[in-house]
Amino acid sequence: MARRKKEPRSVHREKIASAASVLFMDKGIASTSMDDIAKAAGYSKATLYVYFENKEEIVGILVLNSMKKLYHYIASALEQQETTKERYDLICRGLVQYQEEFPFYFKR
Repeated sequence: MARRKKEPRSVHREKIASAASVLFMDKGIASTSMDDIAKAAGYSKATLYVYFENKEEIVGILVLNSMKKLYHYIASALEQQETTKERYDLICRGLVQYQEEFPFYFKR
């Protein structure tokens, strides 16, 4: 019987974070439990704690990843155009794109 190759830690963390992101958008952070995240990601609850200390760490990773994306949108806008107005317009488009990709961060 062939042994399965062990996947890198980052693969598991991404799978868990991705499942959590969907649940957070659907149910909200407070209403989503680690059990919910484990089931959605296809892991046991105990396994989640191997990859993340707690739910707050998952939230932190998701926020950090979204902020990196926002930074990329803004930095790209600043590099592409020379005039201030063109840069401003592209930054605004980047913010709209960010809001469309991460609507969860704009909900009340």
